[in-house]
Amino acid sequence: MKKYSAYKKLLVYLKPYYGRFALGIFLALILSVANGATAWVVKPLLDEVLVKKDLYLLGLMPWILILIFSIKGITRFFQAYIMRDIGQKIIARIRQDLYEHLLKMPLCFYKKYMQQCLCPEQPMI
Repeated sequence: MKKYSAYKKLLVYLKPYYGRFALGIFLALILSVANGATAWVVKPLLDEVLVKKDLYLLGLMPWILILIFSIKGITRFFQAYIMRDIGQKIIARIRQDLYEHLLKMPLCFYKKYMQQCLCPEQPMI
């Protein structure tokens, strides 16, 4: 059970964003359905249009493919945007908590570890 303790600590930071996280998961599900729909639509396109020479379906299929690829693009954008935004906010909160923790440390802590660098040499942006 020890290996999940770090994840439990990180879930505390995710708590304020559960609604947005659920929306991101929902968009990921829509994206996976749209990926499957692409293959599902291409099969009748090949069977009906190329083999049976159905001209009505030939005119309809490009619009269906444009609609599916538009849905995929829009959901991919918003899903990535939401997840990236949540991740950045969580990282900012962790950094803020670390900063507040370091401010509360006693002076002897800094005296003891003065030779060692508490900060990385290159700033993390």
